[in-house]
Amino acid sequence: MQKKLIINFSLILIVITMASVYIGNTYAHADESSQAATTLLTEEIKNKSQGQGWSSGNEGLYQDENGDYRYVGANPNNWVIFNDDRYQIIGMFNKNTHGLDGYRVKLIRAKPIGAYAWGVYNDSNTSGTYSNYSANWTGKGQSTPANLYVLLNEYFYNKKDTSDTYGNCNDWTYFSSNLRKTQNCDVIVDYGIKSEYQNYIESEATWYLYGILSTNLEVQRRDMYECERGSGDCTSANSGASDTSITAPIGLMYPTDYLYATNNYADSNNAHKLVENNYGISNWLYMGYEWTITPTTDEQIALRVEYNSSINKNYTCFANLVRPTFYLKSDVYVKSGDGSYNNPYVLTLS
Repeated sequence: MQKKLIINFSLILIVITMASVYIGNTYAHADESSQAATTLLTEEIKNKSQGQGWSSGNEGLYQDENGDYRYVGANPNNWVIFNDDRYQIIGMFNKNTHGLDGYRVKLIRAKPIGAYAWGVYNDSNTSGTYSNYSANWTGKGQSTPANLYVLLNEYFYNKKDTSDTYGNCNDWTYFSSNLRKTQNCDVIVDYGIKSEYQNYIESEATWYLYGILSTNLEVQRRDMYECERGSGDCTSANSGASDTSITAPIGLMYPTDYLYATNNYADSNNAHKLVENNYGISNWLYMGYEWTITPTTDEQIALRVEYNSSINKNYTCFANLVRPTFYLKSDVYVKSGDGSYNNPYVLTLS
């Protein structure tokens, strides 16, 4: 039986409207002369931690049960000027999350770079032919990787208008099956990582791509962390058709990055499920419809943040907000700032 997609034109209008609101301008260099670079960013974050676990209503930086440090609440002091742009720190994570020895700090762009389809790809970089959509980030067994993987790791990361996959940016098009229109990547290149900042980013970070069962989104919040890494029961039906991890500089936030950012629940409370709609309360990461990097076991569906603030599934041909996410190298120092919005961290490698 052929699958049918039900097009929700009001949803499309909301996504496009939100994209126009949230796509931000880049920022000029912050004042970098106020203090010497004497503190590693990893040490700065450890020193700011308020301890292990948090209660409902708490805000700030806390350590969770996995040993990771996370920023929680509506307005934590996690602001960074990076790439002459505003970013925010999701937290600081150990080897279980990024596959490298030691802790790495994870940044996310403060505003989306637009709304794009997760898995649409073309067989030709000039025809604009809608060929397929797939919840297959690496492209295992198909002609190219997922749309967002190429946009983030070839155009955005290299800040170039050409890529090995799609060729010149001016020729690149795709048809999103709900919008049926072409779209170029000029905006993505404009916001891309400048060469002097690429050395800050951990290019060998591991991004886990285990799909959870698309028929069962009753996964509890803490259990989802294990599912993302392949050790939870929710991945038992993974067919193996897609790669379960990839080494790359740029990705997207995990569902648990978003779920743990709310202060609506205590850290120790695992009774709440992905599909509940209370995660946007006092959650600095919440922006509405936004893609995560996590696919499902359905070959055409990945997970996104919903407008009602839950985590749920969506066909990968739909356009949702996208914020580039990456890990910094361990030898990045704080040059100035305290992480507040008005005095964000400015970073340096020496």
